[in-house]
Amino acid sequence: MIVFIFVIVFGGLTVRLWQVQLWEPQAFGPREIDLVSKAAQQQSQTFLVDSGRGTIYDRNGVALTGERNYHVIVFPLIRKEQPLYRQELSELAGLLGWSDEQLLQQLREVEKPQTLMSVHTPEPVTVTEAQAEHIQALQIPGIHALYSEEDRYATDRLAHHLLGTIGFNPERIKHDFQDELKTGEYSLTDAIGLRGLEGSFEYFLHNSGVNRIAYTVDGAGRPLNGERTEWVNTLRSGSDAAKSLVTTIDARIQQIAEQAVDQPSSASSETSSTEGLKDGAAVVLDVATGDVLAMVSRPREGTGEEALPGWVNRALQPMEPGSVFKTVVAAAALDQGIVRPEDDFHCDGELEAYNLPCWTFDEGGHGHLTFADAYAQSCNVVFGQLAVQLGGETITDYAKKLGLGEKVGWQGDVYHDDVFVQLPEEAAGQIFHDESAAQDGYALAQTGIGQRDVRMTPLQAANMVVSLFHPGQLLHPRVVSEIQYANGDPYFRFEPSVESVDKPIKAETLQTMRELMASVVTDGTASSRLSGALWTLGGKTGTAQIGKTNQEHKWMIGYGPAENPKYAVAVVARAVTDNTHVHLDVFRAIMDGLAQSLTDSANLNQ
Repeated sequence: MIVFIFVIVFGGLTVRLWQVQLWEPQAFGPREIDLVSKAAQQQSQTFLVDSGRGTIYDRNGVALTGERNYHVIVFPLIRKEQPLYRQELSELAGLLGWSDEQLLQQLREVEKPQTLMSVHTPEPVTVTEAQAEHIQALQIPGIHALYSEEDRYATDRLAHHLLGTIGFNPERIKHDFQDELKTGEYSLTDAIGLRGLEGSFEYFLHNSGVNRIAYTVDGAGRPLNGERTEWVNTLRSGSDAAKSLVTTIDARIQQIAEQAVDQPSSASSETSSTEGLKDGAAVVLDVATGDVLAMVSRPREGTGEEALPGWVNRALQPMEPGSVFKTVVAAAALDQGIVRPEDDFHCDGELEAYNLPCWTFDEGGHGHLTFADAYAQSCNVVFGQLAVQLGGETITDYAKKLGLGEKVGWQGDVYHDDVFVQLPEEAAGQIFHDESAAQDGYALAQTGIGQRDVRMTPLQAANMVVSLFHPGQLLHPRVVSEIQYANGDPYFRFEPSVESVDKPIKAETLQTMRELMASVVTDGTASSRLSGALWTLGGKTGTAQIGKTNQEHKWMIGYGPAENPKYAVAVVARAVTDNTHVHLDVFRAIMDGLAQSLTDSANLNQ
């Protein structure tokens, strides 16, 4: 009986091993896991010399994903081999212009395969092609000098969230690239774009080959004695190489926006915020074309509020807009002839019929004020009253005329894809949760001040500002203008997308709205923080309470310069709990940075 039991047990184990080792080692189990590649990954340390993926450029040809150059790549293996290669290491130090001790100190700190960094700046070491050949000829274990791309996926690079990341996702490959799997263009072990432009343009950026260096390690990740690195380069070239993207992003403006988000005081007044935007977003659009010039999201990494990972692009996520939504109500009321800028209202601190307090409730309200004053001072009583008078259908209609309640990013036909979306992570937002809310007075009053069910993305908010300058048209912002072959020849161009608006808002209404926004900066809720800005600006502030918590989303949207508008900007600080003005300081820092940049460019051209 005991022998029989052992036979059954070991027979089962034999069958299981046969299944794992011989029957389905590359498609094991219901998830079809490639055990061979998994084992290889576990037993080696790998450095991706070059992903082979297409470069992503800004509108002026600056490589946002990093320039390719000759870099020195080092592995932890060299730490054990140093005593045996003193002469070669000394020669390497001389090539780099370092002392022997400077090089050895760098090598002692190597814990994983990495690009050798400069001892003077936080930049990777670059060498000439001749120097690279010399370094390779030294044959120092764990040190290579190869033509490679910079760290494409560093979190501190420009436009990190917009560009996105790559990783391993066999399930997506099987679902989205079935034909390419059959032809060998893809394999289940390929790294693919997971989010951002890396994800949405995966098919164009992908290269089925690889350029990597690897070596074998033990279970603890330590290099095995006697092992050497293995270099494999199977990247495609020529017409089969990955395509590149030309974005509408301006690296100079992106840098201005990111600096403003992280350190608004550097471009603003002495009393501005110093800690920057910890959680939120900033978007800069071209007023003339609607193109995205800059898009910033924070936090860079980690986990933010609402359990959203740090890689989520806040600029594309919907949130309560607060009083910036009063722009929609104001445009609707003016266009429908319900109000004129000079019409008188009275605010005693609360719209009692709908239990809607004004933010001046403790001071007894705004008192007598005109409609223009109500917009500039962001009076809840006036806009709650107007929202009820307008009704849910009219509010929804005007919100859509201004690009709210639906996705606004570029989408259209691109070869085999009938509805190609440049920003698939963009959310639509909403105005009313359901039909009943659009007919309820209490819900309407709260909607009029951007609370209740209203949700808006920073991209939509900036695009709403752009819409005020294009009567009868709704622009759909591009973030990529062209796909190119590796040699720079055009492959596909994304033409601007402009939608004609049914029953458009009158041109005079839009002109009045722009004047009202200018009054917010000169005499309204934004005047204290934006006075003294390099440009005359127009805008609208917003503060949205989040549910029953004491947290608030704080917004600033607007345009500049007022005399000849070039840029539309939206800034939001998410889930803040104190009386911060960081949203205003970031907005001003961006606008001041843009103003200074234009001045510098003009002086340079002269």
